Amino acid sequence: MIGQPLSFMASGASSEQGNPVEYQFDWGDGMLSSWGANTQDHTYSSSGSKTVKARARSAVDTTSVSNWGDDVQTVNITGMSLSIAIDPAGSGTVEKSPAKTEYAFNDTVTLTPVANSGFTFDHWNGDLTGTETPAQLIMTGNKAVTAFFVETQEIVTKPSKPAGPKSGILGQTLQFTAVGSSSNLGHELEYQFEWGDGSLSEWGLNSQSHVYSVTGIMPVKARARCKTHTNVLSDWSDTLNVTISGYSLTITVSPADKGLVAKNPNKNRYGYGEKVALSAIGSSGYQFDHWEGDLSGTVNPDTVVMNENRNIIAFFKQAQETVSIPTFISCPDTGYIEQTINFTTGGSVSSFGNSVQYQFDWGDGTLSAWGDSCANHIYNLVGTHKIKTRARSSVNNSIVSGWTEEKPIVVLSLYYTISITVDPEGAGSVNRTPFKSQYREGDIVILTPLAVGGYVFDNWTGDLEGIDNPAIIQIDGNKNITAHFRNISSVDERKNQIPDNFSLSQNFPNPFNPETSINYQLASETHVSLKIYNIQGQLIETLINETQPAGFYTIRWNAMDRSGRRLPSGVYLYRIETDHFSELKKMILMK
Repeated sequence: MIGQPLSFMASGASSEQGNPVEYQFDWGDGMLSSWGANTQDHTYSSSGSKTVKARARSAVDTTSVSNWGDDVQTVNITGMSLSIAIDPAGSGTVEKSPAKTEYAFNDTVTLTPVANSGFTFDHWNGDLTGTETPAQLIMTGNKAVTAFFVETQEIVTKPSKPAGPKSGILGQTLQFTAVGSSSNLGHELEYQFEWGDGSLSEWGLNSQSHVYSVTGIMPVKARARCKTHTNVLSDWSDTLNVTISGYSLTITVSPADKGLVAKNPNKNRYGYGEKVALSAIGSSGYQFDHWEGDLSGTVNPDTVVMNENRNIIAFFKQAQETVSIPTFISCPDTGYIEQTINFTTGGSVSSFGNSVQYQFDWGDGTLSAWGDSCANHIYNLVGTHKIKTRARSSVNNSIVSGWTEEKPIVVLSLYYTISITVDPEGAGSVNRTPFKSQYREGDIVILTPLAVGGYVFDNWTGDLEGIDNPAIIQIDGNKNITAHFRNISSVDERKNQIPDNFSLSQNFPNPFNPETSINYQLASETHVSLKIYNIQGQLIETLINETQPAGFYTIRWNAMDRSGRRLPSGVYLYRIETDHFSELKKMILMK
């Protein structure tokens, strides 16, 4: 057995010289004995099968050594085991010193129990008994030992009274510290504070801060708990009474009852560093003037920072009513003369809250009467007119605002003129039917040229072209027209001329009643058809349906249809068709 002394003996060796001999053993574990007697002891330190052999030498001539003997002995060496059991499992461990897988005979092993968290060593059982720790066990054979542990009830002691200020101000950050707690298992702790205002801190460090939002006496206390087993809490500590107060804000109005000051937020007490917005509002007829005391200047509203008790005086003075300038003018961008155009303004406010009246400057040299924000105006002048408005107090009419910026409106005319020039001067004149100094858009005007002796009408130029006589124009703007006349000798020459083109002239007179003349000209011999139609395109009468040579022609129509019946007033169409030319014109029968 490991550690057990074993005795071995060798014999049979002799010296040829008759000298004494000495022996040496090979123990089979890598070790040799010293040279000596034929009987020697050896203690093995490892287990296994060991082959023991011996040899001899002359005690006189030590260089004379025999071979190892053939007679060997096999020895089986075994160690002693030490098994450790833990009860309950997982409750701890046992440290062995020395720590080996097998032990020698009479080895002394030191056993030290190590409890896991939440457990405590209780006693030994098996080949070791008692409660001694550490304990020693002498290995005289295989040993089995059980270490018994019991669960530990963790206790966290309560902290001492928190350390910190005994007074503070609303909004001020106050720091508190709790000490004195411990876990009987040595676990790390964390702390919680009850601030006395109905709130708790988070679990954390033993030193924490708090900001109070209410005044009064706050009983502050703390407790601790195990960070590993958070259900293990201490009792609450003794309380530290902390008096929390706030800063006062006293507002005085001067003169008394001539205004008020609104505070935002509106509180009886304010916290440290809290900002309070002050808005001074004057009574009727008064306005804010300035601040004095712990706030100065004329800014309104203004802000005060509460880092101490504050006393502020708001001064008011008798107010002068003002009326603000109107903020807008609403009207169309364009209009027409003689048209009623609507305008709207507004946005003015009396500083006294009185109602206001408005006045318009129409931009044409006239002003409206004072009245409502809506008014209308009729322009008689064409052009761009710049509108502006102002307001006044309905109670005190002398309080008038400034004028607004100008807003333009373009006024257009519904009337146009006709300017007629005669060429050559004095050769004739032109009648206008109807005759007016101005015409409205869409009016129809008949122009009839009247030649003096020795002249005859020739043609129109300008805003009217052609040879129609009379001519009809529709008014869509100012007209500049020239009527050209020829002397009679030129006309005679014309009679002998052949027209160089085909044309159909406007009937004359037009409108007409009861008859009218229609002129046309042919540039060559051709078949001619000249027919009258109503406005629906129905045939009324055929005036010409024959072949005619080149020349100038006039035909009259008496406003009768093919059956000889008189036609009613209205618009009629006449159409000429030739082999080379066709044209349609309109005429008006007016009874």
